[in-house]
Amino acid sequence: MNSTRLHSATAIVYLCVISAAPAQTISDKTASDQVEMVSADDPAMANAFRNARETLDTFLDRVIAKDKAITMPSLKVRIVDGDAVEYFWISPFRVTTSGLVGTIDNDPETVHNVRNHQELTIKKSDVYDWSYVDRSTGKMIGNFTACAILTHQPPEEARAFKKQYGLNCQT
Repeated sequence: MNSTRLHSATAIVYLCVISAAPAQTISDKTASDQVEMVSADDPAMANAFRNARETLDTFLDRVIAKDKAITMPSLKVRIVDGDAVEYFWISPFRVTTSGLVGTIDNDPETVHNVRNHQELTIKKSDVYDWSYVDRSTGKMIGNFTACAILTHQPPEEARAFKKQYGLNCQT
């Protein structure tokens, strides 16, 4: 899986804007970098945030240990700008003594206090999701927020999306 495919697969979970294009599948929206909005207090999304946070330390330990199975590791962080809130994928990132440092991998839609390709220092408490691609299987692991969004899609579209992007919602 190349970084463009990963970026497209993770674009779905920006949680910031509703696409106005009618009759598009979730895969179509993702391929064109459109986003699907799901409320942050949606039960599936709240569960996704909880799952990501509960497993974050294990994921970071594997990244720090340079686990060869992990390719394209990413973190999703919450950015607040006044009343506006937006979630961004951070990739690449590294773990430092001062926290997590990484580069925003999305164009802002709602907030104006960050920009694409900007490097940020992030606290673990700002991380709401994580993902990586398993080197041996090519499957995307993590990305709990995409899995939450897929619960709101027709089952056949959710299956097609998971297959297209190698997303494993069982982790």
